Amino acid sequence: MTEIDDTIGKVENLYRSLTGQEAPELKAPFAPIPAERDPVEHVQEQMERLNHLLGTASGQPSTQQQQQPQGWTPVLSLWETNEELLLSIDLPGVNRQGVEVNIQGTPQGNVLIVTGRRQPPTTNNGGKLVPLRVEHAIGVLRRVIPLPLTAKTEQITSTLQDGVLLVRIPRQPQATASNARPIPIT
Repeated sequence: MTEIDDTIGKVENLYRSLTGQEAPELKAPFAPIPAERDPVEHVQEQMERLNHLLGTASGQPSTQQQQQPQGWTPVLSLWETNEELLLSIDLPGVNRQGVEVNIQGTPQGNVLIVTGRRQPPTTNNGGKLVPLRVEHAIGVLRRVIPLPLTAKTEQITSTLQDGVLLVRIPRQPQATASNARPIPIT
């Protein structure tokens, strides 16, 4: 643990020397990785963010970075019954025309791909707003969900209501143990 504390001290000293300010205090000893994120991608993004902050020395993102749309992964919940799977994906601020739901075959099986875009707000006359602080993701969204072999892909339906995409995936009945039998070897 002292090695980690030593590294944190070195990063704080580097921040202090580059910015002339004290490093911001953490309210928690760590920042949890959101459940919907890939841990490796999340850590890489945080390292890139830290490098950018240390590189600018002012702590303010560059104009170029502010204008680039960020990718984001919407959160989802999955429920099941014997007859269907119900997939619920939160897409606040995304209109129906901004979402696509597709099925794609892969060597491992079918996957459901949800893509779209959440646009930043505009002024009343259609002008562009300059972000001062943005805590919700904007830009391109993508979520890939592997489908079970029992999914009836030709009968999948989806609806978008109140910022929640509901995808209903009917399922074939699963094989029961009564269908199990030994296979003779000849």
